[in-house]
Amino acid sequence: MNFLKRRKDLSNSPSGPKGKRLYAIGDVHGCLDKLLALINMINISDETLPKKSTFVVLLGDLIDRGPDSAGVVQWAQEFSANRPNYHFLMGNHEDIFLKAVRGDLEALDKWLIYGGEETLVSYGIDPSFIKNNDLDTILITIKKKIPKSHIEFLSSFLDSIEFGDYFLVHAGVDPSLKLEEQNRDAFLWIREPFLSYKKKLEKIIVHGHTIEERVTLHNHRISVDTGAYDGGPLSAVCLEDDTHRVIECFPEDVKKFKDQQTH
Repeated sequence: MNFLKRRKDLSNSPSGPKGKRLYAIGDVHGCLDKLLALINMINISDETLPKKSTFVVLLGDLIDRGPDSAGVVQWAQEFSANRPNYHFLMGNHEDIFLKAVRGDLEALDKWLIYGGEETLVSYGIDPSFIKNNDLDTILITIKKKIPKSHIEFLSSFLDSIEFGDYFLVHAGVDPSLKLEEQNRDAFLWIREPFLSYKKKLEKIIVHGHTIEERVTLHNHRISVDTGAYDGGPLSAVCLEDDTHRVIECFPEDVKKFKDQQTH
């Protein structure tokens, strides 16, 4: 198993709230199989640790690019319905999709390029239909094919979550501004100057959005997007007291999980 693969004290010991534990999951991008296997690994991990109030946060970009965005949204909506400890952050892919479905044709055009076409295919819309029709026609079909409950669920996602000395967002923050002064667009879209910033910020920023080979601790941030849709693992970081633990779900973990489900 690849969970609890690493444990490392964070510099200057930023800490989560006493008596609480949080698992932050990176960008899923339609990879339902990896998500289900990772949730199973998180549950196993949590059972081996001292009992605490446990929270799970998905850092946005549940949809697009990968093979089963419809399945991911359906699972997330149903699974979290009676689990108030599960929280979802708005990603730039959810944001542009919601703009598109509300009638912004420019956003729709961009969304299709950014990975929206794969999402529509997962909802049963043929690729040739997308290729051969104009944006107005595609929008009409989207509203017919994608359940209203899915759109409402994605609309409910949060922009940020604070957890002790950690601040969780999808993409990052503008390092020139205090957290209370941030622009929502930075939470959803920023890369630079956030990524290459060298100094410390008010809190350690836990984020996805930009792929790194492994979950990586920097001076001011923890990056959790490891490119699940592009062959990398789907990863999570467990924040507890002044330590973090990394859980990585590789294809072999998915196979093991599926084998367990059939026996």
